[in-house]
Amino acid sequence: MKKTNIIILFFLCLAVSAPKPAKAEDGVALLKNEHGARSAGMGETMFSLGKDPNVVVHNPALASGFKKFSASFGHIEFWENIRLESGFFAADLSSKLSAHGGIRYATVDNLEGRILPTTNPQSVFEAHDISFKGGFAYRISPKVDIGVAAGWIIEKIGAYRGSAFNLD
Repeated sequence: MKKTNIIILFFLCLAVSAPKPAKAEDGVALLKNEHGARSAGMGETMFSLGKDPNVVVHNPALASGFKKFSASFGHIEFWENIRLESGFFAADLSSKLSAHGGIRYATVDNLEGRILPTTNPQSVFEAHDISFKGGFAYRISPKVDIGVAAGWIIEKIGAYRGSAFNLD
């Protein structure tokens, strides 16, 4: 029991010392939209309910406890030029260890570029955001799960490109 308490205390300290979340103006804005219908309908609060492969984006520990391989695929289209695609999976590898992963892709086509205000655009470009994420969850006890996920995020807008590694 003491070992379990030390592990829980370690992860609580790690969570408290984590960097602050990104602000809305920080890029990859399209990936901040919820890709699953269930979580979007619940105002993105469903990550605490679990048993849906989409929740591993918010909480990697919730990948624990799937009895069989589960996957979720999504497609969302806004107006005529904004598209979001997603695919997530979660599966138990043993009674205590689970794996999960996913990919999210967002694109905006036909963005008009202007240097000065004009009626005709000087160029047309696209924006693309993509996120790859995978990880593991471990069941410590029937009421306590821990999880870790690592991912790579790439953003490309016109000729500009940026990327970042993330860890949950």
